[in-house]
Amino acid sequence: MFVAAPLTVIPAGGRAIGATIGSLASWLSGARQGTQEDDVEVKIGVQFAPRELVLESAQTPAEVERAVTDAIINQESVLTLVDEKGRRVIVPIDKLAYVEIAEAAPRPVGFIAR
Repeated sequence: MFVAAPLTVIPAGGRAIGATIGSLASWLSGARQGTQEDDVEVKIGVQFAPRELVLESAQTPAEVERAVTDAIINQESVLTLVDEKGRRVIVPIDKLAYVEIAEAAPRPVGFIAR
């Protein structure tokens, strides 16, 4: 039988945080409130740029699609999206090559054998 033993975590700031192994494992696996589970990954291709722009947004896929569509239809000069940290990404509409909208995939923690 497995018993969740108490564990004290001391981050770099020096303040101890009490937790159990189970709660720490769920936190590390991304099961925290308001995290990647709700995020949307947006990839934006820009003409004449060798790399695409990638951002994670807390918006729904429908909201991101609506923002892109409205910017194109209304002939706005720029597309503005906000990522999960509140940073704005501004792309000129005339340089927009493509926009890919997908659910953000959870990132594995630790080593994974494949």
